[in-house]
Amino acid sequence: MKYLVFLILLANMSRCTHQDDPVIYKNFMNYKYVNGDVVEVKELYKFVNDNGKINKPAWEMVYSLDKHHRITSSYMRNLSIEPYDTTGRRKTYFTEDNQIDSIVTDANGVYRYITRITYLDENRLKIIKSNRKGVKAQETHASHDQNGRPLISNTTWYNIEGEVDSKTKDEFKYKNGFNKPISHSTTFYDASDQLIKIEKRIFIYGEHDEVIAAKIYNEKDSLLQTLRNEQVLDDQNNLLKTTTYKNGKLNMVVEREFTYKQF
Repeated sequence: MKYLVFLILLANMSRCTHQDDPVIYKNFMNYKYVNGDVVEVKELYKFVNDNGKINKPAWEMVYSLDKHHRITSSYMRNLSIEPYDTTGRRKTYFTEDNQIDSIVTDANGVYRYITRITYLDENRLKIIKSNRKGVKAQETHASHDQNGRPLISNTTWYNIEGEVDSKTKDEFKYKNGFNKPISHSTTFYDASDQLIKIEKRIFIYGEHDEVIAAKIYNEKDSLLQTLRNEQVLDDQNNLLKTTTYKNGKLNMVVEREFTYKQF
């Protein structure tokens, strides 16, 4: 499952904010960069088999959006199991006091965990995730430029005993007049502030500001991975299809259906 989530994030670098993203975004939990009055997005994930060919869709993800393009509910289905298994459902509640509650259940409505996201102030965000095993937390302090773009964020991660487990530092760089980062580096530390590793991502954008390529480097500036996206857009510049190549080889395809609000 972790590998699946990793692939999904790679294929959708310009799509949405992951719920554990350590950076404070004003549109946290949005389906990012969607245009128009979209109320639902369906994604079908196809992966490469051992022969280098694309298989039938393996996973389906469906997102319901409000008028601000915030994800109010979502679910994932495993299409390799019949009848198709819904592996998880998420329902998200946005309150007026800068708080977000996101509840995840299984296909039968059995509670798995709840994530509470609280904006402590303009530059501080706290996330608490609780399940039957206990509670984990993280707290982020961020700085922004005059245009509201995140520059640096420092996140402390706590274990279920309330002790510091690890820390991360995220840094973003921009070009003048362009609101999306051209680079994003993450430095990982242990609880004692000892360096674990550094990952740096360089982004290349297309005509409609969608990510079409990325390069990932380590702390020695050695190239770890290259990613390239071929995109098909609809008439509102929403991504209908993303074909991702990893290190030059076909890796996966994501196809999307957008449901627009009917007036």
